[in-house]
Amino acid sequence: MKKQRLRPLLAAAAMASLFPLTALTGSAATIYNATDEFSVTNGNPNEVWSYGWMASDFTNFTAFTEDNGTDGWYGGPTGDAWIWINNRGEEQYGVPEGWLSLSVDQNQEVTVLRWTAPEEVSGFVRFSGEFLAGDSASEDLFIFSGNAKTEESSLWSGENAGSFDLTVNVTPGKIVNFAIQGAYFYSNTPIRLTVEPIPEPGVASLFLFSDAGLLAALSFRRRA
Repeated sequence: MKKQRLRPLLAAAAMASLFPLTALTGSAATIYNATDEFSVTNGNPNEVWSYGWMASDFTNFTAFTEDNGTDGWYGGPTGDAWIWINNRGEEQYGVPEGWLSLSVDQNQEVTVLRWTAPEEVSGFVRFSGEFLAGDSASEDLFIFSGNAKTEESSLWSGENAGSFDLTVNVTPGKIVNFAIQGAYFYSNTPIRLTVEPIPEPGVASLFLFSDAGLLAALSFRRRA
């Protein structure tokens, strides 16, 4: 009696008939980019992004209500805190061309770039990027969740400059803040930031292929 195994291609075809390709590979998640999506004409909040300041104790977030019509939002008690993008063709105030920058108000208030999870985002999210030293002042750097910075809500901190790569479990409405605090003069601190929801593993990861290339879950033999 002769035994034959199902060929790998036939196994793959059977698998495809059971599970659509989209189910096997998963769907692409939206990637949010703080620089590419920055706008002074799209309101504040600007979709998932908000631009504002907090009191020196990291409470009471207030969104900026003023913009210069071209490249920045500003506010704070004296109106001197800024979040702006350098689109001026060359480095400005320690900020490279094309970078977003935060600068602080005069009284140790905190300047905050805020991301809020939209309704369609739930699960693990990757936050990656860096702060540059920028202008000559040294600023304290913070990443924290929620409406106030506490020991429990703190996710990362640094001084003057630093890179970060964080994975955070979020639900719709979850807030993550990127903030600076410190000296007022020469406080421009460039930042780049991308936010990428991490898709759940696709169905295909549940199946194993043998060394012979056969799908173990569907492998069978027939008698000739």
